[in-house]
Amino acid sequence: MTATATRPPAAEQATPQATSLYGLVGDAYRLEVAISEAAEGLVSDDPEVVEAATAELEALLAAGEDAKDALLAKADAWCWVIDRLRDQAAARRAHSARLVALAQADERKADAMTDKLVDRLLFLDPTATKFDLASHQLKSTKVTTVEIEDDMIPEDLPAEYQRTKTTVQVDRVALKAALKAGTEVHGCYLSEGRSWRLG
Repeated sequence: MTATATRPPAAEQATPQATSLYGLVGDAYRLEVAISEAAEGLVSDDPEVVEAATAELEALLAAGEDAKDALLAKADAWCWVIDRLRDQAAARRAHSARLVALAQADERKADAMTDKLVDRLLFLDPTATKFDLASHQLKSTKVTTVEIEDDMIPEDLPAEYQRTKTTVQVDRVALKAALKAGTEVHGCYLSEGRSWRLG
């Protein structure tokens, strides 16, 4: 005979008290265990045990539906928050790009104003290397730069004045195709996973 009296009544097990996602998952797991245990009574030779197990299973299954609905509702609420966070991230990226563009525009304006100001001040003293103003000081440093004619390309210069930069990257598309086809590549392998996104 299978004993069922040691388990709490179905009604006590069937009422999820949790409201968090993890709590609801825990309740769903406990209900699944209780359903599995209650199902053991169905194979008893005692009709009373079978009847009690059947009643308990019906209560647990009903509670399981409620728990499932609560869990799916909570999951839907999580998805709403995830959507909001992704929208906020996109808005902040766009705002950041606008701020970068504005900062670059301000820098260009400041450079243009500096050039015009220095040009006017040099009209007063073409040999000056600094100007002491009431609240500011404009000073210069000597800068030597290499100028290259517009029609010249690096290959036109002698080799000692050329610099070659090579960037090597993994061709993951070709590598994936080769591995799928059975080609063995040392240090590389395929791994299976699942990517989730909100639709």
